[in-house]
Amino acid sequence: MTVAKDKLYDITFILHDLTHKPIANLYYEIKNQQDMVKKGMTNAQGEISLKYVGGNILTVFVRKAHDQKMKQIGEIHTPNKNIKVKMISPKMKFDVTLLPQGNQGKYWRCTYKVKKGDTLSKIAKEHHTTVSALLALNPSIKSPNQIYQNQAIELGESNDNAVLKLDEHSVIKVPPAKKTTGHVISDRKSTGGSSSSTTATPQAKQQTSTTQVEHKSASPQVQPSPTPSKSVTQKTPQPTTAKKTSIVATTTTTPQKIAVQQEHNENKKPVAVASLSGCVCKQYDLIWGAKVNCEFRKKVVAIASELWGEKKKIKMANMLMAVFAWESGFTFRADAPNQSNSGGTGLIQIMPKTFRAITGEEPIIEKVTNYWGKPKKGKPDIELRRIKQLAKLTPAQYLDYVKKYFEPQKGKKLEFIDFYLLVLFPVSSGKPEHVVFADNISKIPQGEEESIRQKRVNAFPKNNMDGYIIDDKGNAVKKGVKDGKVMKSEIAIAVSHYLKDGENYKSNYLDGCSIKPKNIKSSNSLIQKAKASKRFLEIPSNYWILGERSIINRPNQFDDNIYLMKGEQVVKKVKGTTHPGVPSLKNPDAYNSAKTGSPVWDFGWHYKVWKQGKHKNKINAFVQVGSAYIIRDTNRDTIPGNSGVSKIEIGKGLNFHPASYKANGSANVIGTWSTGCVVVQSATEYYSIYNLIVSSGQNILTFCVISGDI
Repeated sequence: MTVAKDKLYDITFILHDLTHKPIANLYYEIKNQQDMVKKGMTNAQGEISLKYVGGNILTVFVRKAHDQKMKQIGEIHTPNKNIKVKMISPKMKFDVTLLPQGNQGKYWRCTYKVKKGDTLSKIAKEHHTTVSALLALNPSIKSPNQIYQNQAIELGESNDNAVLKLDEHSVIKVPPAKKTTGHVISDRKSTGGSSSSTTATPQAKQQTSTTQVEHKSASPQVQPSPTPSKSVTQKTPQPTTAKKTSIVATTTTTPQKIAVQQEHNENKKPVAVASLSGCVCKQYDLIWGAKVNCEFRKKVVAIASELWGEKKKIKMANMLMAVFAWESGFTFRADAPNQSNSGGTGLIQIMPKTFRAITGEEPIIEKVTNYWGKPKKGKPDIELRRIKQLAKLTPAQYLDYVKKYFEPQKGKKLEFIDFYLLVLFPVSSGKPEHVVFADNISKIPQGEEESIRQKRVNAFPKNNMDGYIIDDKGNAVKKGVKDGKVMKSEIAIAVSHYLKDGENYKSNYLDGCSIKPKNIKSSNSLIQKAKASKRFLEIPSNYWILGERSIINRPNQFDDNIYLMKGEQVVKKVKGTTHPGVPSLKNPDAYNSAKTGSPVWDFGWHYKVWKQGKHKNKINAFVQVGSAYIIRDTNRDTIPGNSGVSKIEIGKGLNFHPASYKANGSANVIGTWSTGCVVVQSATEYYSIYNLIVSSGQNILTFCVISGDI
């Protein structure tokens, strides 16, 4: 690959807030490691323009209003082309209205319940906000065209007067006081469309206050209508510089304490900076955090703090999580064997030689069969080697070995690409742009030991990232020039998405905390969603299957809820998948002779789609006989696509069956158990469903897919 070292390319950064509005006049600094590249203020369109050479890492920092400190909001690996990069600053995520100094008001959160005939644009207009803002505040709304009756929607009107920094689970809003009376009027709609009001009584020199705060779970739940007869009187403190005051927030469930410190931003406007106490788990809300528990997240942060310091602990912990995701095949398990049978095991795929070096023990090699799924029909079982001492550990215990592995890097400044290469090919970590892998030793520059050069060639087939570039939309695509060499910058582009994708897997719960919201599904809430789904005609009076699809697409994981329904009642709930496994997603042509992509069930109803029969002539199952509405995923990544135009498909073998040929078996991952089928993880649980249906004399099944909050 020929890289023009002296050629300059146009790079434009566009800084937006979470409502997708450009942030003008924001102070920024752009650095290449320690070197300052450019600093100044964003223009009226929120843009920063500069010229720079390819093959470098640029990091973007912006100034925080409340403490004037610089915060990193992103980094890019500069390609050899002109690009525009959109970056999201979290500035607007916590924007609220703060009362003018000396006035009083009521802290509150506004939730709107969708009525028949509502549209998202109509709701936005009525509440003086935008559709983009509502989508940002309600991540469970996947499309602005799909909302359903009685759905609870968070309303986030705000202005630039102040920032109240909480977290996404507890939202406090300070609405403006009316100039004439000082009273605060709540316009939150009740079920019947009426409004309730709350009056704030001025108090002089007030330093503490009690406020009604509703606990906000990760996904919208229908909120109870406010009772007009139970209005709350709110007292608020007067803002004073550097004066600490505490607010005891009471909910209908468990009290929370919020410590608030009044500060001022650069415009001398008051800023309230608050943080939750009583739940340490929330402090460790790392990328990919939904894949692990609170104990694991806390330990990752503790390791990062010890090795790289308190200030960098979250950044480095997130880097660790991104490496775990890739190396463990997104399982985050200690027993995950290397799919190429190298003997590597677990979160960072520790090799036998490495295990020996960091522990002084001799690794015990064991074999595991079909860990990543059953082979194709007619193919032999797949046996993979792994280290027994690591495979028996819990993920949290495995982290002790992670710490030992990274201890030589203690205190070092590492960018993600170098961090990643420490695991992938350590000799390349920390070096400037160079050839990491190549398909021929002649393409590896001289100057290294011959054995290292040969290893670079040997590793090329399994690490072929040749040709990765950033396209016009800012996505990493393998559409560049392929010359049989993998440059460090190409690897940086190819793996950068593990940081970005991990944002979608942040833990959306407070496990281990007394304020963890209960997530108990009722038949009524499921039926409401089902009735609001596409192609709804009627609720079957007999047995039918309801698939509640996880809002987080965890590759290869049984993370959907499968319900056996009878009429409008839940009979049984089990874990399963409504998505294909990774093998089908990455190589759909191997399972689809028409080469039209991997099949994904569309949301909504598929009436009388299955009939009692045999899956692959082996398993008692319900096989496809009716019309299925299917979206074809063609991008060959590990994330199933739920959006797109669905088409009717008949006779495609999209069946309903268990993830085992044995009556009491199960599978750890989806693998090839689903190339488009709906699959229950445990065969025992599947057959409890199957037997109920068959024993009733029913042999035709209807299926419906809804979006869940799991």
